[in-house]
Amino acid sequence: MKFRVYQQLWNRWESFRQGKGCGAAFEDDGIADSNASPQSMRFFFSPADLPLLVNTLRARFPEASAKTIQQAERICTHRFDLLGYTNLDFGRPINWHFDPISGKQTPLMKSYDLPYLEFGIVGDSKIIWELNRHQHFVTLGKAYQLTRNEKFSLEFMKQFYDWQVQNPYLVGINWASALEVAFRTVSWLWARELFAGSSIWSEQLDRDLLAALCRNARFIQHNLSTYFSRNTHLLGEAVALFFTGLSCRKLKLAHLWQSIGWNIILQEAKHQVCPDGGYFERSSYYHTYALDMFLHARVLAARNGISIPESLEGTIESMMDYLAALACAGPLPCFGDDDGGRWFDPRRNRAVHLVDPLAAGAAQYLRADWKAVAGGLSEETIWLLGQSGVNRYDALPEIQPQWTSRAFPARGPHLMASPKLCLAIQTGPFGTGYCGHSHADALSLTVAVDGHQWLTDRGTFTYTGSARWREFFRGTAAHNTVLIDGENQAIPTAPFKWEKIPHVHVEHWWSGKNFDLLVASHDGYLRLVPPVFHRRMVFFVKPHFWLVIDTVQGRGQHLLEINWHSLDWPAEPGPACAELHSPRHGRFGVVPTSDSRWAVEWAADWHSNCYGHKQPASILRCTARTILPAEFATLLIPRVVVPCDRIRRMEGPSSAEGPRGFRYFTNTQQHWWILSDRPGAWQLGDFASDARLVYLGRNTKDGQSQVFIWEGSFLSAKGVKVVDLPNRASHFERDWKQEDEKDAEEALSELATFAGGERGVAH
Repeated sequence: MKFRVYQQLWNRWESFRQGKGCGAAFEDDGIADSNASPQSMRFFFSPADLPLLVNTLRARFPEASAKTIQQAERICTHRFDLLGYTNLDFGRPINWHFDPISGKQTPLMKSYDLPYLEFGIVGDSKIIWELNRHQHFVTLGKAYQLTRNEKFSLEFMKQFYDWQVQNPYLVGINWASALEVAFRTVSWLWARELFAGSSIWSEQLDRDLLAALCRNARFIQHNLSTYFSRNTHLLGEAVALFFTGLSCRKLKLAHLWQSIGWNIILQEAKHQVCPDGGYFERSSYYHTYALDMFLHARVLAARNGISIPESLEGTIESMMDYLAALACAGPLPCFGDDDGGRWFDPRRNRAVHLVDPLAAGAAQYLRADWKAVAGGLSEETIWLLGQSGVNRYDALPEIQPQWTSRAFPARGPHLMASPKLCLAIQTGPFGTGYCGHSHADALSLTVAVDGHQWLTDRGTFTYTGSARWREFFRGTAAHNTVLIDGENQAIPTAPFKWEKIPHVHVEHWWSGKNFDLLVASHDGYLRLVPPVFHRRMVFFVKPHFWLVIDTVQGRGQHLLEINWHSLDWPAEPGPACAELHSPRHGRFGVVPTSDSRWAVEWAADWHSNCYGHKQPASILRCTARTILPAEFATLLIPRVVVPCDRIRRMEGPSSAEGPRGFRYFTNTQQHWWILSDRPGAWQLGDFASDARLVYLGRNTKDGQSQVFIWEGSFLSAKGVKVVDLPNRASHFERDWKQEDEKDAEEALSELATFAGGERGVAH
């Protein structure tokens, strides 16, 4: 609180000084030595490096180079593609305080009094800020280097000076956030390097730019988000101070800003990143966002001879490992908020682009496994690491990592993976503080197979642009989990605030050779009257399918809804089963239980692949108004080759704690799952055991059989012991063919024939 009061008082005093005409004197005093050599600092590249970098850019990214020039041409007409919006017109001259989507003009008032999150007053501040980050200056600079056309440098100069006139110090929305000032600072520093050799560059322009950078750094220093947004806000502000201190040696306080920025970067590398490598906010997008900042700071520090502590190296490498694991089978699963902005190239803001840091990381740390997930060299690698970085990247061997299942206990998720396929389930804490960038997605899951995302998070779409859409996209119904009585798992009270947050508890996790088992629960619905408790079990038969069993415990009647969200549409919509179809990636099965109490239907829905954009999508919704406890199973089948049927329940006691089973048959396969929550032996039909979970599977085509036991000592099928252990085992798995275990195989074969009939099976 004291820190926030100090910031408010400082801003008011600074505004008072500006009003008394002290601003110009302060800007002049900011330059200590007009003759100091700008070469005392090394940027990511030197002027001598640029011709080779530009040639590499043209050779390796011809389409992107042409697109950069096209974008620069449109920027010269003051039309911009920002976030998920395209062809936005901000007028001539550019209106730097205008939201063209809502049509609202932000009032020119003191920035510290401006309610920048009030849509009715300012519109969507994020759209305005995205333009005022001036990252399009970098696009103009790259276009100038690619073409040597001076109209791009002239446009930069015009916009720079026009912005200074329209945005007096501490007046208006563009001085309301230190992070936005930081973004603008970094863009100006890049522009300074890209345009330095152009005909428009002069001593006066450089002096004016230095004065503006000095003003920015002074503002950031006294408005750090230390106690307000100690997340990417503080990190981005620190990186901007560090860059300014390194780049602008002519400024009196350069060394101070460099020191402040670098110390915060090192401090936040420990604070904001968990031991398992996950970013502490519950957002995949913000993980990449923060990783970009750490990586850029690390590269520039090393280039200027600053020693890199092992702690920072370890943080970056662990974040890279986390990113590579989540993207091992396809686009990054976007849990939590999708910010839409990027530290380097704001147009690369879709899920497929969020692995970009892996290319530069592979070249920097010589990691071929990261290269395999990165999907190719990134333009960012060229600009950050130069030709030597490109050469290191190219020299790395081409490998296909054998990604396996993995737990990230600090932040979640848990991954159930085999080569080229991965299910990720959200098992981490709901967030920190007010959980501003979290979604109500406890135990939600996504599935990627062979580079394609079949089940997905719905995205974000907006922060403050629409309260209805904000709640729609971050609500529980927009995620692949269970919704109860139409209520979110937590209560949204503001665009960046939740109350009554749920706590996720991972009750059991085990990963073996042929099977994975996860049991997790959350208490988000204990606030209901009467209270309700959701538990989700996911069982992975590698690499064939995942069985998801949702158990809802409580009393009374409740409305249960299980949603499965996809960008793909079913090949033949119908109530029997769901086979999603993609022309390039085949089919994926979402197979629910056959149960007359549950309604299963396909419906139209919405998906946002980046901030500001939404598109039609599909949803498989399974609903029931039923007396609790209730249980429902869904089979998720990648690479479907035969038509899917429905899961069937096996007859058994009505008690939820007693043995209950599911079976799934095709023309060549039989699968059974039986669960029991009571200790001791049990019997269900012709199966008997003392285990909490048993699974039996048989391929009638090749005679392959599999069995799994969780916390049990035996399993019998029609009186024949399939498994007989001397002691109760926490986990037991085995697979065999007919010649290996004749008696057990005969029992399974006989049982399979029997179970195919009516007796013992509830249809």
